[in-house]
Amino acid sequence: MICAGFLLVTIGSGYYHLRPNNNTLVYDRIPIIIIVISFFAFIIYDSISSKRGYEALIIFNIIGVMSVIYWITTEHNGNGGSALVWYGAIFSYPRNPGNAKAI
Repeated sequence: MICAGFLLVTIGSGYYHLRPNNNTLVYDRIPIIIIVISFFAFIIYDSISSKRGYEALIIFNIIGVMSVIYWITTEHNGNGGSALVWYGAIFSYPRNPGNAKAI
């Protein structure tokens, strides 16, 4: 999943940098989310259990992609800046060591 994410970020980032705007930024952010979330899931897989790691991979990727979709939807409605909170929260989730024990 991480390798697929890197391939997608190459394509998505290239597309974004050809036509930089919020609509093309989606194609850059979704692969980045896939890479970061897959890495988080691997940490859970390696340190807690393989079953929890696979569950986290699916659930976290769905939540991550939905955060980008939520951001672009609210951006089109004129309220996108505050919607980046969900996107940023995903990146800060594993920084709290207590979070891993809650899973």
